Amino acid sequence: MKPFSLLFWATACALLLCSLVLLYSFMLSPTTAYTTPHAVPPQVVGEPTATPVPVGADLQDALLLFDSTQPQVADNGFRRIVAYYGLTLATLDLAKTPLTDERLHNDGGAYYRIVFISANNLSPDLSVDEVKVLATALKKQNLNLMIGEAHRENDATLQTLTSGEIVGSTRSAGAGVSYHVSNMFPEITRQLSGIDITSTNSLPVYKLKMASQTPNTQSLVDVRDDSGKAYSLLSIYAQGAGHLFVSSDNPDPALSDSPIASNYYATNLPNHIYQMNRFAQIVPMMLFVRYAAGDEAWHQDHAYANLTLDDPALNSTQFNYTGIAAEAIAHNFSFSVAMPPVTYTKTEQLVTQLFTTRDDRLSVVQHGNNHDGYEFYKYATQPGDAYPARPIEDQEANIVEGLTRMEIFKSQTGVPYARTMIFPENIAPTDTLSLLKEYNFQGTINSQDYPVDGQRDASWSSYMYPAELSYANFAVLGRTGPKSEPYPFDFFIGQPVLLYTHKDLFNTGINAFDPTADYINSLQGKVEWQSIDYIMKHLFVQKTNDDGSIDVMFYTNDVVVTNETDAALTYHIKRAETQNVPMTGVTLNGKAVQYAITDNVLQVDATIAPGASSELAVSYAPPGRDFSLTAADLTFDPAHSVISATVHNSGKTAGPVSVGFFNGARQHNDLLAVSTIKRIEPGASASVSVTLTGTVPSSITVAADPYNVTPETDEMNNEAILSTGAAGPTPGKP
Repeated sequence: MKPFSLLFWATACALLLCSLVLLYSFMLSPTTAYTTPHAVPPQVVGEPTATPVPVGADLQDALLLFDSTQPQVADNGFRRIVAYYGLTLATLDLAKTPLTDERLHNDGGAYYRIVFISANNLSPDLSVDEVKVLATALKKQNLNLMIGEAHRENDATLQTLTSGEIVGSTRSAGAGVSYHVSNMFPEITRQLSGIDITSTNSLPVYKLKMASQTPNTQSLVDVRDDSGKAYSLLSIYAQGAGHLFVSSDNPDPALSDSPIASNYYATNLPNHIYQMNRFAQIVPMMLFVRYAAGDEAWHQDHAYANLTLDDPALNSTQFNYTGIAAEAIAHNFSFSVAMPPVTYTKTEQLVTQLFTTRDDRLSVVQHGNNHDGYEFYKYATQPGDAYPARPIEDQEANIVEGLTRMEIFKSQTGVPYARTMIFPENIAPTDTLSLLKEYNFQGTINSQDYPVDGQRDASWSSYMYPAELSYANFAVLGRTGPKSEPYPFDFFIGQPVLLYTHKDLFNTGINAFDPTADYINSLQGKVEWQSIDYIMKHLFVQKTNDDGSIDVMFYTNDVVVTNETDAALTYHIKRAETQNVPMTGVTLNGKAVQYAITDNVLQVDATIAPGASSELAVSYAPPGRDFSLTAADLTFDPAHSVISATVHNSGKTAGPVSVGFFNGARQHNDLLAVSTIKRIEPGASASVSVTLTGTVPSSITVAADPYNVTPETDEMNNEAILSTGAAGPTPGKP
């Protein structure tokens, strides 16, 4: 063969290989591994910046191409979605400034990661040269462009940008519609992959009109009209390095002034079909922005879930814990018990041993205190209220007594618990949430996700992040029954799926939850079933900054952040902090650390090594508490085996306190009895008495706040020793 022929065939083979590589980079395999729910494929990463990014600099991420003379509904929606994901936005008014390749670059010299334009502004706003600028950037650069509101039946500009593969769109004649999200592109559709959605929205539906051959275009979301025929609502086109998303959505003007959640909210229908009346108005844009932004958008790399059973004690007569542990292992779910603290005396050793042995599947969370009805209801009631009033003083006493009982339970059994309040009946008033923050609870989880004395927050981004902090600056989370949760929609925005039930779910068998667990585990991405404590300590979103550092926004008082990369990174760990209750300090990995609060945002910077974790804890305290007692405050009535203790409030504010009575020294943890004083005013005293049963010890230690549930100004004046004179057992020995 002649050298020329060899060269020709070598060149041809090389070109063919390059074409196959480019085609593969776009045509994502339906069996692509998706072990990390928020993994971002390499092709969405922008080209290297022309100049190094200064430390702390935050370059603009998104570009909106708009026309000030004819504003579009989708423009406002795009602004909202960009802000929701924590991205910075640049704008270019096409009515005043021509589009050039240079204007597709941010201040760092790289192409914007995200560019959006309404199809209504494609023509006549864009000239032939401007369209060529977009087409060239799409073909040769890593540009991610979305065209929304594609409603023209024949759109010449759209045809130019897609090489004629997307012709335009047509309006559906039918009113009722349904949608199907493709499972071919999990890097884009994530946990929404493969799901079906119905809608009763009366807005007109537009369907993309495709050419007969579309080798470079794939549908991400299909729409089906009354006839049952499927058309594309959202498609992706790629011919080269860039990606063009085209949507025939019909944006809802309400997105400009209503909360995002009111547009995004979905409900679960039978057979795992979801109902979402504004799906087409918001989800296509969210899919595009989240995909194109990659890790620079607020996101959670883990999808957490938990099933909680309310009410029972840890006793085999109350529930089949051995059976549920076996089901949790076999069907991969985590099971928590919302235990009323009053039941701690009914704990059975064999059950607690099961919980310590299978702590990867079984866990405990606090459920009120006495479990005597709606014990954290309104402080004062009005005619027509369904429950009796519960004054705030009673509620604080219940908080202190409940925490003390849970600490006794933990010390006696070795079973940890989540310091998260699940209220019996439902959520408490707002001021009770302030009390929970004072007593260092992680948050509260209830079927109602706003205080009983308030209204649901309607801020533009409320209920779109892992927890809501609009009420007393305290983490409020919602939970639902196993059959009503829109699981994929929660996971997609980084919210945990928190399910709860009562024992009646298992009337048909201990395996009653298995089908639900199996379905959740079948969703795209890996679902991690964890305890409530674990979920609350990992309740955050994060995003990567242009300088390589990581912003972490957390929602509880205690967060664990893990560096899952192979390089040491700087993390800016933040929390909205209004300082509505006194702070006593912040620790990082158990050591006091400096922190700053600027514009109601607390921040601590930490460098975390590859694969390592850091735990940041914020501590609060009820203001000015100091309970004290001395030996002179203790008396013993041997005739009736009654011990009395007088506790003084040496502090500046009133409050409740628990009092513990121990056989011998307190560190032996041989608790004889515990009682709670509901309230002691500043400078005042209150007495409490307990009657001992059995043999009376010769030495008894009495301690105010024996398990330190109330941080005090002086922790050294809380206990005293009483010698009873009885010939009882030696303190500290059996």
